[in-house]
Amino acid sequence: MIENKTGETKSYQDPVGARIEAASTARKRREAKFPPVKSVYDGFYFTFDSTDKRSFDFLAGSEGIIGTELTLVFEGEQTQTLGSKPPPPPKGNLVPTPEDEHLQPPEGDQVQIRAQDGARIATIEGEPARRLLHHHNKGWAIRTALSLTLYHTANKRITGEVACFCYDPELNEAYEQALAIFVDNMIVHRIYSGAHPTLELSQEQFTRVIESKGAWHLTKGQPLPPLEEGMAYYKRRRIWSERLVAAGMQNRLGCNIASIAFWVLFGLAILFAIWWFFLR
Repeated sequence: MIENKTGETKSYQDPVGARIEAASTARKRREAKFPPVKSVYDGFYFTFDSTDKRSFDFLAGSEGIIGTELTLVFEGEQTQTLGSKPPPPPKGNLVPTPEDEHLQPPEGDQVQIRAQDGARIATIEGEPARRLLHHHNKGWAIRTALSLTLYHTANKRITGEVACFCYDPELNEAYEQALAIFVDNMIVHRIYSGAHPTLELSQEQFTRVIESKGAWHLTKGQPLPPLEEGMAYYKRRRIWSERLVAAGMQNRLGCNIASIAFWVLFGLAILFAIWWFFLR
């Protein structure tokens, strides 16, 4: 309250505070048009270790390209990750034997990660498995992508980190398309380019994703997993040759031609080097 020269008192309103309050009210009104983000979307990272030769070879070799989509298998059934092909049926015995452990379904609160050939890469337990099972039991779509790998020099083991995206498929088509574009272009693309983006969204961020039709993304990333003694980042991004391999796996004609041209030029370069240094 302030008093003027005539002795009258009037209430004083801070113009800056009024603008801030108006902006906050408008933002809340805008966000209220969309469903609560926790009720339709979840994003998080989890890790798994290479426990056998198959999982080590996957993470160390050309199959484990950063950004590669993985298949999750739940107890008694299988869910296909968005954008990836289902693994082929196992060959040979229809009933898994102890020697075919990689074909056996998970038990209880476990979730399996499998490669595209159907081989088991890892079994997830604990909080990540419960979180995945919770969304799976609700009927949510679940998508996963390899985000980075870590090498342990002491025991020559590799740890893989997976980016996971879960969302309600019952969303209207516009929301679903916006989330799909957001995951593809603003998250997965940034992951295989070497970034480590934040996967969780606040209500305001979710609103921006939907309003931008998936074109909005956070500029600030999530901290990388800390390195302990004897650990090093093994893979963090796709190199350009891996991009050609990944495109070839997706049957892109132009990239297949580029990949063939690369290997032809590479072979010619080796032959030229042999001629230059040894046969001239």
